[in-house]
Amino acid sequence: MSVAQISERRFERALAHKRLDHVGVRLQIASKLFSHFAKARRQWGIDSDSQQILFAFKLAGLAEACRDLGAQGLFQAEIFSARLNASTIANMTGIPRETVRRKLIKLCSAGLLVSEANGAYLMDRYWPDLDIVEMLGWLVRE
Repeated sequence: MSVAQISERRFERALAHKRLDHVGVRLQIASKLFSHFAKARRQWGIDSDSQQILFAFKLAGLAEACRDLGAQGLFQAEIFSARLNASTIANMTGIPRETVRRKLIKLCSAGLLVSEANGAYLMDRYWPDLDIVEMLGWLVRE
């Protein structure tokens, strides 16, 4: 069983008590997601493509941490980092490469990513305000 399957099973178990067949629970989840994306747009000027690009960095960084620490390892925000290039992000997201390249330049200008000489981009710190995983943590904690 892969790490993704283990994580998905845990997430499903955590959600089991939420009764996803209840309209109110679905409304609560949809409201949290909407608020997360709207806040990112207002606070950082980040559109949905840019958010998806940032999420690709989160996935890459978490996958690397999982390889290094194991699936049961504790997340350590202070050592989080992820490195990707425009082509990899385009393949991951389905966003055209040229659009990804333009968005990466804007994300670097905003200070969210660092451009490297070799064409790679680095997310050299963890951004909890922009992390959908952090935002969805309330599902598991409640």
